[in-house]
Amino acid sequence: MNIFGGIVVYVGSWATLIAGIWTLFDKISNVTSPDFNAKVTLWIQNINFNTGNIHTNQVLFGFFTRFFGEKQFSLKSVYRSALYTIFTFLLCVLNYYFQSIIWNRHEEKVDFYSGSIYFFYMLFQDYFALFKTRAILKLSKKSRNIFFIIALDLFSTIIILLISIFFMSLFVTYLDDRPLTNVKFSYIEQDFWLNYIIFIKGGILTFDRSFLFFYTIFLGTLWVIFIQLTGLFTKIFSQIFKYFNLFKSIIDIQQQPIKSLGAISILGITFMYALGLPIYLLIHK
Repeated sequence: MNIFGGIVVYVGSWATLIAGIWTLFDKISNVTSPDFNAKVTLWIQNINFNTGNIHTNQVLFGFFTRFFGEKQFSLKSVYRSALYTIFTFLLCVLNYYFQSIIWNRHEEKVDFYSGSIYFFYMLFQDYFALFKTRAILKLSKKSRNIFFIIALDLFSTIIILLISIFFMSLFVTYLDDRPLTNVKFSYIEQDFWLNYIIFIKGGILTFDRSFLFFYTIFLGTLWVIFIQLTGLFTKIFSQIFKYFNLFKSIIDIQQQPIKSLGAISILGITFMYALGLPIYLLIHK
């Protein structure tokens, strides 16, 4: 593998991710009302691991419904979910294209990106994951314990992952020239489940581009946990950074609470990318 090429891809993914996150938080900050900003500020100031969900229903659900709408079974929700799926699919294709150029992997098959898999799997999965995220956010209104919400979120994600594997196993069986009508549940019960889970685990851990669609299962889960932890760290670091003039204009939970969340998110992601670079290069050497 070309080490320089690997670093370019890694740094490029970091730059794209933080640019997207900052743009998202910046746009939300520009269109939110002073009342919503005040709720976000109050939420950050009161968040902790024991009673951390102060105003979570207004904050987390407010972010979510501003994009996907108030109701799951609505044209807006379906439309925005489809847009998200298309965006994710395009990222998969672009990732494949650039890595093929840099790592000279033109011989790899691209059948995975066929329209049949795209429409059959990704659209269904993303909309189902959207439903799960909405349900978790509604349940979070009744609890102020961050650990409970994170545990509930992870449990529901595991259930969705198992459902995903089941549907994909049917599709793989179909591609193997076994008609769907002849699929035997005992066949799936035997070695197929274990082998398929190991197969998927290997693809995810090695960042194989063919498994990028599995990351969409976890995006709803990560989003809920991400916002919770970002709020906590924003509260902590806002007390530290207020003594540094460099950060005063960026991290100000009183005047710019949403942009402050975005700035702390970027710092956290940058830190994780820095820690993950040696592992990434080791896997792809």
